[in-house]
Amino acid sequence: MQMRLWLRTLAVAILMLEHTIMQRTKAANENKEAFEALCAMYRLAKNTINREQLTKATLPGEPTQIENLMLVTLHRTNYTNATFGSWNTKQAWSDRKRQFEGDNAKSEHGEYIIKEDSEAKTAGHLRLSQLLQVARRTREQAQKLDAEVNQAVTDINNNLNAALFGYNKSDDSSEQIFDTRANACVKGGGKVGMSMASDMACLCSGTTPAEDACCKTCGDQTYAAGGTPTEAKKGYDITKEVCEKVKLTTQPTAAALTAAVAAVLQQIGNKQTDTNGRTRLGGGATAAGCTGASDQHTACVDYGTLLATGSAEKIPWVGKVLTAIQTLQKAESDTKELTVLASKLDQLNHQAWTTYDLIPRQDVTATSAKSQQLPTLESACSAAKDNQKACENLKEKGCVFNTETKSCELKKDAKAELEKASQEIGGNEGKPANTTGRTSFVIKTPLLLAFLLF
Repeated sequence: MQMRLWLRTLAVAILMLEHTIMQRTKAANENKEAFEALCAMYRLAKNTINREQLTKATLPGEPTQIENLMLVTLHRTNYTNATFGSWNTKQAWSDRKRQFEGDNAKSEHGEYIIKEDSEAKTAGHLRLSQLLQVARRTREQAQKLDAEVNQAVTDINNNLNAALFGYNKSDDSSEQIFDTRANACVKGGGKVGMSMASDMACLCSGTTPAEDACCKTCGDQTYAAGGTPTEAKKGYDITKEVCEKVKLTTQPTAAALTAAVAAVLQQIGNKQTDTNGRTRLGGGATAAGCTGASDQHTACVDYGTLLATGSAEKIPWVGKVLTAIQTLQKAESDTKELTVLASKLDQLNHQAWTTYDLIPRQDVTATSAKSQQLPTLESACSAAKDNQKACENLKEKGCVFNTETKSCELKKDAKAELEKASQEIGGNEGKPANTTGRTSFVIKTPLLLAFLLF
């Protein structure tokens, strides 16, 4: 009889032990899926986005080469003037020309050469001016996009940080980002859903065995009914350490953030059987609320009041993540457009050099040099007038003093030779040498150049 009673007592004890083990196992798994989803979202949001990882596209430089070509094709009277356009002082205009003259005349795309004035040069200059206007507008667009991308990086990081800890510039080093259990976890609390860190404390801490709700000893017992911000931080620190055992090294993308936040939202209400629990993350079907007062079933956060007035973006940290996603999507689109604009500027630069190379270049030969000397030498001789001594000093220039007319003149044979050279150049007028720079063919008429350019 005593043996039978002993066996019965043993059987009851075994059943009670099995029940306790099952309950503890259940408690340790109650919020497992919700915690895994929230932890994945947390780890992804903690990775800071930077410009270099977001895109390799950079702001293209100013269209300086196109501007150089536009300036070097100015009519000689404008080019040799003391000022031009916005370079309204002699020094400013001289400094600007020095950027493509002398040692700076050669670039990786070609050489800046001042070509003879012609209708073709005028047409080319007009085309280069138009290309420069397009290039400047393109550069302005690129500049605007570049600034927007830089601002987007800042805004994305601020929003993700606010989603993590409640504020743009805050971190988890202080208990100030937490609140009481009643205010942070229970339906109607003013700080419900304020941050992922706060929700993590609600989900994984509470009255025993709630500290095992996310995983074995993943939380703390003290952040229960009447729990304080200090106790919330204590529980969060334990949970965070478990969550961060596996760290992510890649930065967030719009697609990854979208998938992560969707995974958390799918966990809301999936453990509940009554209508009151369908707006809770974590907890169990028997819980009256997310007070953390009794067991693992009360380890949850209730978004009921927030979701009653709108959709998921009403949850503060979810709204911050969704804003970050939208900003990131726009930034990803802007970086692609920035690459397109940089390519367009390269094409405009190529068109500018092609236009410039199509302008004929008249070589200055020995004969043409002589033809240009005639008016200069005649002027030099005439300047001596009736001063015989001054005229003799100009002997090397071919000047001679005419004793009959009492005036200084250019020697007749020198004048005849220069006049002959001038006539030869006149006969070849309209037949430029075949030296057009990189493109070695002759543009015979300005109309053909205009056709090629426009």
